[in-house]
Amino acid sequence: MKDQCVTVEFPTGNRINEELLAEISAWLSENRDQCGVRIIPTLKEKFGLGNLEAIEAAKRAHALQYGRAL
Repeated sequence: MKDQCVTVEFPTGNRINEELLAEISAWLSENRDQCGVRIIPTLKEKFGLGNLEAIEAAKRAHALQYGRAL
C-alpha cells in the first residue's frame, strides 16, 4: 500500500488526487473573499480544474466552513 494515491474520477475522465482536492477545498474555505462571486471560475483558473472538479472542491469547502458532512 505504500506510495498509493487515492484519486477521484469524474464523468469527464478527469482525475484529481484526493489530497489535492482536500488542499484546494481548505484553501477556498480560508480564502473565500479572494474569489468574489466567481468561485468556480477562480478555482478553474488558479488550480487548473475542470467544472466538476471545481464544483466538488466548492462543495467540500462549504462543508468545512459550515461544519456539514458531505
